[in-house]
Amino acid sequence: MLLPLIMLLERDPHARIVVLPSDHHVREEDRLARALRYAAAPPQCERAEILLLGLEPTAPDCQLGYIVAHRLAGHSHHAVERFVEKPDTAGAQRLLEQGALWNTFIIAADGQSLLKLFERRCPDIVTAMRDAIRGEPGGIAGEALARLYETLPTLDFSRSILQGQEQHLRALPIPDCGWSDLGTPERVAQALSALPRIPRETARAATDSVAVLSLAAQSAAMRHAPLAATGGG
Repeated sequence: MLLPLIMLLERDPHARIVVLPSDHHVREEDRLARALRYAAAPPQCERAEILLLGLEPTAPDCQLGYIVAHRLAGHSHHAVERFVEKPDTAGAQRLLEQGALWNTFIIAADGQSLLKLFERRCPDIVTAMRDAIRGEPGGIAGEALARLYETLPTLDFSRSILQGQEQHLRALPIPDCGWSDLGTPERVAQALSALPRIPRETARAATDSVAVLSLAAQSAAMRHAPLAATGGG
């Protein structure tokens, strides 16, 4: 995340950044899109430097991370108190009762504020990466970055960067929209079983009717063909 963040800020120091993890599936995209548009360009009265989008849980889930937050008077976003990663069943149930949110790791933030999270935890890495991007005298940025990546430590964004900096974060609650992080084969199977069957001529699949994790195919199917609800399997 740090490399593209610095590169974007080199081009536009005032950029507002949206971070979208690549392993998500969302059944009701419009609902999430509305929340994301609001987070990316909030009204002045609702402005927050770093917003995490949090899903209102539908069940206690031990395989997800949670955001414990409290409502700020006069705002739709919440102040972040702490993160809980993959609690046990009893812990997940308690988090639901407390109003905790599933952590999607979808972020909308002022670019400079997001960069400060890294600078407070790993300033030497930020400086080295910025220097590598700009390149060395007589050299090129690609070579400098390649050498840098050979020496970089492995950092977990949640544990190494976010935890302990909760005072700089806000959470925006989002109602259930059929979100899944597709983090396990079981989640992929669940997402597939919930999809409508798409005709072969639309999905271009090998069988007459299949469930496809393809936003393009689903969109085309909704425009051009009636969709029947699928059963299991």
